[in-house]
Amino acid sequence: MRTQRAFSQRSGDACHSETVRVLVVDDDRSLATAIRRGLVGKGFAVDVAFDGTDALWYATENTYDAIVLDIMPRSRRQRASTTGC
Repeated sequence: MRTQRAFSQRSGDACHSETVRVLVVDDDRSLATAIRRGLVGKGFAVDVAFDGTDALWYATENTYDAIVLDIMPRSRRQRASTTGC
């Protein structure tokens, strides 16, 4: 069901007022900013984290419909994927 809402929101369906939330995680600040700009331009609500520690904080404090995650070196990847659950 969430996929259908996300698709409807992106296609401009006015019947769904829920904003799709996306977390972008990338240590390349210029790339993360460009991705954010493009997604915001399409109507998404976007948060950006530049490392695994910040990504983990955002992911535990908020609910996201999608997370765009850069492939990171092992040390940073491990922190981003460890949730403690």
